[in-house]
Amino acid sequence: MMDEPESNPQPQSQPWMLDTMAPFHHTSDRQLLNCLQEKAAYQQPVVGREHLQILGHGSVETERYKVPDVRYVAGGDTMNTISVYQLAKNHGLVSVFEPTACQVKVSKAGQIVGEGRQCDGKFLLDYLLVPENCVQERKEEEAGMEHKEEEEKRKKNEKNKSLKIHASKLQVAMFGTQP
Repeated sequence: MMDEPESNPQPQSQPWMLDTMAPFHHTSDRQLLNCLQEKAAYQQPVVGREHLQILGHGSVETERYKVPDVRYVAGGDTMNTISVYQLAKNHGLVSVFEPTACQVKVSKAGQIVGEGRQCDGKFLLDYLLVPENCVQERKEEEAGMEHKEEEEKRKKNEKNKSLKIHASKLQVAMFGTQP
């Protein structure tokens, strides 16, 4: 008995490149983006190019790729790009490069969430599944850092106010005048 042919798989999109120079994730393939929020076009400078024209942003959610906050850019000549910087800053993920392969890991747990291979001088991802909790944990961590900075600023202001009051009292005691 012959095996039945498989149904036609969805066409594969261009591979995703893991890029150390890109300031943000981006694609020019509108079909890849879920929840696309279109915006008035604006220019964004990018290293190695004069600029990219940003048309909106959304998320990529396929079997092999789950990536939030991907910019939609004009021009079909743009490769699907994952930013090492954005992975680290927004998601707390670490990218590891070796001569023939790369990995993306959760920095605290070391769990591998993406892998790729080197091809013609570029690192192409086989998959990247950004954990939802990394997105939320990073937002909470940033909020905690902001709160800590605000608390330190408040304490510094209180100390300065206290020093001014002390200096004023000292001046009155020494010279009988107020500043």
